[in-house]
Amino acid sequence: MNAAYAQDVIHSSIKKQEPIHDAQKILSRLEPISYEFIQTDALGPHRGMRYDIDPNSVRQTFPSALRSETVWNPAGKNVTDSHSYERVELELLVPILVSALQEQGAELVKLRSELEGLKNNQKQKSQKNP
Repeated sequence: MNAAYAQDVIHSSIKKQEPIHDAQKILSRLEPISYEFIQTDALGPHRGMRYDIDPNSVRQTFPSALRSETVWNPAGKNVTDSHSYERVELELLVPILVSALQEQGAELVKLRSELEGLKNNQKQKSQKNP
């Protein structure tokens, strides 16, 4: 049995954390897409309909979420062929999605409260003027 003995590190001692602001604005700049690879034989397991975020929109908004990926395939005896393309690391977008959901939730609570206030005002006006 293998065991690793490591020191527990508190996140705040190794990184500076800041809340995410304007997550909805960030998300609005990203363009969801669907696609199929044209050369499926050259890309191995990357077959069929795929869903992603357009790398060009990510490059402008969140460039650290882009990675270059290379696929190597046999192209004959002792010969390989490679294809490189940009890939969006979708897991890096999860905190932005969570923040956007929280922003929307807070906005929804505020709008519900305003609506309730308007309904109460309307009831009071209608009771005064039957």
